[in-house]
Amino acid sequence: MGAKFEVHMVSDVYLDLKSCSALFPFVGNIEFAPEVLLCDGWLSTTGDPVPIREAGWLSSQLLRGQIAWFQGRAGSCPVGALQYVQEEQFRTELWLDTARFPELDTSPPSPFCRSFCQGIVEQLLTLHKRTPIRCFAMGTELVLPDSGPLETVFNESHNLLCYGTWEEHETWNIIYLI
Repeated sequence: MGAKFEVHMVSDVYLDLKSCSALFPFVGNIEFAPEVLLCDGWLSTTGDPVPIREAGWLSSQLLRGQIAWFQGRAGSCPVGALQYVQEEQFRTELWLDTARFPELDTSPPSPFCRSFCQGIVEQLLTLHKRTPIRCFAMGTELVLPDSGPLETVFNESHNLLCYGTWEEHETWNIIYLI
């Protein structure tokens, strides 16, 4: 398994993973397994996968403090997702194994990496029309602080390639760091 290329999203409402199926446009549509692993906290990694029900059911599980782990594929690449609620906002983290895309795990980032990020941003802007997203961030092996003002979170992050925030005057502020 290679490094993980990650996309983190924050929204005020639950973001159904089905709406994220085209998020990695160069790879293929994401198909998640029909089960989800629900954990009671960050230290709990035990439990049996349960069948995914409708989005309302999963949203209620997250609001009760559970963390949802998903596994799937996009084309021939392993993908995964994590969903939870923090500071009264829904957090969705999607990742893609870069083993088949080593251009996503180079330093400095390759031109392909910038193009890949731009394709994801286009998908996020389309997704935002259906489910409003407050902000997003992406990078390979991305490390973001757990909380704080967005400016601080982005400034103190590691491996951040691109981020965007929905501004009060209803426009996107998108920053590419590559």
